[in-house]
Amino acid sequence: MKDSERIREYLRQIERALDQLDQDKATCCDTTMAQCHALVELGRLEKVSVNGLSEVLNLDKSTTSRTIQQLYEQNRVERTPSSEDRRQLDLTLTETGLNDYRKIESAMNSFFEKVYNEIPEPSREQVVLAMEVLSKAINAARK
Repeated sequence: MKDSERIREYLRQIERALDQLDQDKATCCDTTMAQCHALVELGRLEKVSVNGLSEVLNLDKSTTSRTIQQLYEQNRVERTPSSEDRRQLDLTLTETGLNDYRKIESAMNSFFEKVYNEIPEPSREQVVLAMEVLSKAINAARK
């Protein structure tokens, strides 16, 4: 098997494991995966437009808008006119959304601390650096 095929196979295994983890952890806040990802990015960015969130999530604007509408209806997201462009809306988390974000982040941080501790100590830094290089390579190849 070629090295590029090995990378693909390992990433498929990781992706399946993370998909299952996301489904398990996201249900703690009764959210869909799209809503969970939006909550996390909104929590990290604190304030962003629908267009900006679409770019971060790598989704089209209509999909992002539907997800935000659902979160708005659940009182997890606030939409306010942008001070820079009145045609745009700024998105922020409500207190409920912020609490959900914190729960998701806490669960994910706890899980990945366990993952990190499963890596043999001498290899930890190498794995972290390899993940950074791999992430950059995947993003570059997508362009």
